Amino acid sequence: MKPEDQHIEYNEIWKDEYLKVLAAFANSGGGKLVLGINDKREICGLSHVSKLMEDIPNKINNILGILADVKLNQKEGKKIIEIEIQPYSHAISYKGHYYIRSGSTIQELRGGNLQQFLLSGRNSYWDEQECKGVTLDDFDIIKGNSGISLSELLKVSGLSKRTLERWLKKLKDQNRTEFKGASKTGGYFAK
Repeated sequence: MKPEDQHIEYNEIWKDEYLKVLAAFANSGGGKLVLGINDKREICGLSHVSKLMEDIPNKINNILGILADVKLNQKEGKKIIEIEIQPYSHAISYKGHYYIRSGSTIQELRGGNLQQFLLSGRNSYWDEQECKGVTLDDFDIIKGNSGISLSELLKVSGLSKRTLERWLKKLKDQNRTEFKGASKTGGYFAK
């Protein structure tokens, strides 16, 4: 059995906090979380697999907004679940935070690293973006991160809330963006 690395992790049981691991896999070229195997790579097996096989894909879709290949398998007569995540071309967040996989660890992205990561889809950096004169043609963070929240935009942009809200209003007035969802949990989408 392969040791843990950037693309594989083992856990004895399922915990909702492992959604962070799955988000990191999506942001780091994909990966697989195997449940029912401990860190020493010993097969422990799982109980209540029927419920897990229903709950896990739903949580991945509802919380992360992505799809996963969730498979029930047997090793040494014990049931295990393999959750395979494909790489995503846009950033995936978990509870408003962005994570990547580095070796066999999960790293939260912050500050300049977060800005660079969110803009990396278009091969540009925040300091290259025009911030004066409110020419929103270059404000592509929403395009590259559908559903991004106001708090996430504030973190990435470094702008004041008032300035960012003015920019978002201008984008909306130009029919370039729209807000979907509840005021606290919704996000901005490009049209």
